[in-house]
Amino acid sequence: MEKQLSRYGAIAKALPATMGKIFFVVNGADSWAGDLIREFPTDSDGQSRVFVTTSGADTDSLAIQAALDACVAGRDDYVFVLPSTNDYDLETKLTMSKRSVHLIGMNYLNDKQETGSNSATKLHMIADDDAILLTGGNCEIAGFYFKNYNNQGTIVVTGGIADCAHIHHNHFNMNAVTTNGVAQVDFSGATSSFACIERNTFATNVSDLTFASLISVSSSCTWGKVLKNNFMIGDGCTVTCVIQNLSYKGQTNDNDIFCASGGGGATSTITNAITIGGGVAAGNRMSIAGTTTQDLVGGSATSFVDNRDAGSGGSLAFTN
Repeated sequence: MEKQLSRYGAIAKALPATMGKIFFVVNGADSWAGDLIREFPTDSDGQSRVFVTTSGADTDSLAIQAALDACVAGRDDYVFVLPSTNDYDLETKLTMSKRSVHLIGMNYLNDKQETGSNSATKLHMIADDDAILLTGGNCEIAGFYFKNYNNQGTIVVTGGIADCAHIHHNHFNMNAVTTNGVAQVDFSGATSSFACIERNTFATNVSDLTFASLISVSSSCTWGKVLKNNFMIGDGCTVTCVIQNLSYKGQTNDNDIFCASGGGGATSTITNAITIGGGVAAGNRMSIAGTTTQDLVGGSATSFVDNRDAGSGGSLAFTN
């Protein structure tokens, strides 16, 4: 008789309901790593459920990738990365190519914020590459504090089968060098549909940088939804376009876009808050006074509903 859930029922009941398997990644520098291995031995299929990061030839990215590789496409498997007092330093880009796989910072389950994530589970890309390449359909990424490598993206989606991607409740601590910052959630090379990018926070980390965009969705995508994200541009940085959602039938709704302007913070610049293609933008708030801002660009005469601009006293913002 399978004992994995009956023996550890109290733990299992707190986890999402799934017919798939649940895998754990724990930082080997933390004292409780060995305890977790003892609590979750190899299951009846001979599959390890716990992956521990080690130093030396092995890297943190290998442990997380091993857990992702252990997932079976379409089974609705979960990979939970446990909180740690240490960063998970990625030396190799993580790849998510299997359908219906969930990569979750486990602290998110018990300490969910309205937007963003705390710093309990930090994924820090220390190699000159993107952090995650997502090509599988129906996948989820949530609950992480991301630190990207300079001038590289964090979550990059490519191809035409990554439909229904769900990227939510993450914090993007953005790094770049001079004028070459790129989108941290990047669908610009994708032709996939129905993505939902929601309730993430984005903040500049180094002074006087320029980012081309922070979220970018291709016109070859259909019905990309960019909802309820929060952006704070400070430290004298410049963002050319905060949200570029060019997707057909796309929705860019209820986002808060802020730009520091004195008051203890270096004045920063947002050239364009939101650019859309064949979709709509509704209910966005743009507090970016003192910049040379084009609030809203693209769409048609009926594409913009109830968007507000602090630079004009909170009145309605119109397309430029």
